[in-house]
Amino acid sequence: MEKSVAKSQIEEVVDSVRDISLEQRNQSKEQLINEFLDAINDTKKKLADYANRFNTLIDKTEKIFWIDEKLNEEDYKLLNELLILIGNVHFKLVRDMYVPLNNLLRPNGIAIEELNKLKHTLDNIKEVRNDIDSVFFKLPKNKDFNEQSEHLAELLP
Repeated sequence: MEKSVAKSQIEEVVDSVRDISLEQRNQSKEQLINEFLDAINDTKKKLADYANRFNTLIDKTEKIFWIDEKLNEEDYKLLNELLILIGNVHFKLVRDMYVPLNNLLRPNGIAIEELNKLKHTLDNIKEVRNDIDSVFFKLPKNKDFNEQSEHLAELLP
């Protein structure tokens, strides 16, 4: 006698459930916990790597403030591009990485130190961006700032 289509489909599902059941029996609770902890450690490492990578970027960017030569129009265009790029990176990192991970991990007490370091780094990225804007674009146009700078320059030997 021929097997019905319904019976074949039901047997296929039963076989799938048996396979899953067998996998669960073969995998111990300890293995599951270890895999979960490994995933947490990997996440912590990635957060720390992002923070380190951006701290290196911040260090490189801060060196721009110590350039001891007059900037030309091309330099200002590059600085403006840098401002835009830093602003975009900061916004995307906060929106796409920090906020979702913070909302997921912090309430569960996971990777708190790494999240704090990343937040601190993101704050520094924003601060460096604002400093570039001020030092190279806003302050040179500020009359009071220029007068005070000239006055201080006169006091130097």
